[in-house]
Amino acid sequence: MAQSQESLVIATEHEPAAAHWLTRSSQPSVGLWVDESAKNDLFAHMQKQLDMRLPDGGLALLRYYDPRVFTKLMQLLDEDQRYTLFGPIRYWSVRVMNERQVFRPAGETQGATS
Repeated sequence: MAQSQESLVIATEHEPAAAHWLTRSSQPSVGLWVDESAKNDLFAHMQKQLDMRLPDGGLALLRYYDPRVFTKLMQLLDEDQRYTLFGPIRYWSVRVMNERQVFRPAGETQGATS
């Protein structure tokens, strides 16, 4: 069975190499764009998002960093939940099946591209 290799790339507007890689890569990938001032808070924020509270009170791992999971998640979350997940992240760029989508916290999605 072939194993997919997802990538998670974190970039600011001052890191054009990351943006270039995300737009050219054919691998499933997730890119996060943050303001330079938010980079220090990003790890703590993302770590908090890994735990998902279940209806029975238990915890589950939320694999938001998997491009396929993230795309589905954006269809399920309401606006408040999106803002919580995004935190300091300006937008997420996701590539699955050679199509790229850009998601913003308010729910706008930029169309799919190859």
